[in-house]
Amino acid sequence: MKKKSIAVMLAAMLMLTMASCGGRKADNNADRGADTNTAASATEEAKYPTDKDGNVIGTKQEGAVDEVDMNKVKGEKLEQTEPEDASLKASGEISGIKVSIDSAKLVDTNDGKAVVVAFTFKNDTAEPVAFDGLFDVEATENGASFSPMAAVGVEGVNVTAATQPIESGQAATVQKTYAYNDEEVMNVTVQLYGELAGDMIGTAFKLK
Repeated sequence: MKKKSIAVMLAAMLMLTMASCGGRKADNNADRGADTNTAASATEEAKYPTDKDGNVIGTKQEGAVDEVDMNKVKGEKLEQTEPEDASLKASGEISGIKVSIDSAKLVDTNDGKAVVVAFTFKNDTAEPVAFDGLFDVEATENGASFSPMAAVGVEGVNVTAATQPIESGQAATVQKTYAYNDEEVMNVTVQLYGELAGDMIGTAFKLK
C-alpha cells in the first residue's frame, strides 16, 4: 500500500513538472514570435528612405504607380515650349539619376481646372527611394508659383505615386498636379532638394 501511494505521488509530480515545462515553452515561443515580428517591422522600415529626423519618407502605396497613365487622362495635351532658362533640357541626369519631364495636360476636376504634369525617373541608387524623397519640383510663371492641387477622381492620375519608394534599378512615372488660374505658360524645373546650384532639368508648357 505504501509503495502504491509513493507511485501515485511520483506520477502526480511528473505531471506537474511536464505542465510547467510546457507553459515555459509556450511563453518562450510567444517571446520569439514577438521578437520576430519586431525584427520584421524594423527591417520593413529600414527598407524605405528616411529624412534627417529618421521619419520614413513615403509609404507603400500599393498600386499607386500602376494607376498613373497619362493616356487615360482626359484633357487637353499641352504643347512644350522653351523655358525661361533656355539652357535647360526636359530630360537628363541629376546627380547620376535619370529624370525627365514627359508631358502635361489641362483637365477638369470638381475643384476647377488643373494641370497634370508627368515625370519619369529611374532609381539608380542602391536603396528604394521615392521621387518626392529626392527631388524638388517647381512650377512657375514669371517667378510666381502654381498652387498644388489634388485632382482627386481624375482617371489616370494618382499623385501619391510620387511618394512610393521605387526599388533600385527600376523606373516609374509619377505626377504632380497644379491649379490653373488663366495663366499662359507653366515653367517646370526639377532638382535635388537642398542643391540650389546643382544639376537641374526644365521645360515649359503653353497653357493658352
